[in-house]
Amino acid sequence: MNNIYSKIISIIILLVSIGTSFSQSSINSGGGDLTGTGGTASFSIGQVVYTSNTSTSGTIEQGVQHAYEIYTVSTDLTEAKLNAKVFPNPVNGNLNLQIDGYKDKNLSYYLFDTNGKLIGTEPIEDTTTNIETKHLPQAVYLLELRSKTDRISCFKIIRQ
Repeated sequence: MNNIYSKIISIIILLVSIGTSFSQSSINSGGGDLTGTGGTASFSIGQVVYTSNTSTSGTIEQGVQHAYEIYTVSTDLTEAKLNAKVFPNPVNGNLNLQIDGYKDKNLSYYLFDTNGKLIGTEPIEDTTTNIETKHLPQAVYLLELRSKTDRISCFKIIRQ
């Protein structure tokens, strides 16, 4: 009888240890460890289970795949044979739009917020145009350069 109890206890211990040995693993497509001056973090890619921890200072979501966007904003105006530059960027006051090769091309700029709302528009009358941004809140904006018929270029502007 004592022998049966020891076998049952051994089987239970074996089953519990097998179950707990896989409790911290998941099938991921990638991952690794990151180390920097602020500390160390481990990450995994493809994890399907997650938890959320919230406090007064913020939220961290462990195991969530967050989407991100990578996009390119063009500044080369090869179609119009123009070269445009926007500076300084990020901007605190006046933003300068400089167009090399400008020869009365009937161009205008259009300033949009990230929701697509038109903030302002003016015709471009010289090689350098000053755009006042002091009245704008700190955010990201899009500055489009357009002719009467076409959108020629778009710049991402950061207002500090």
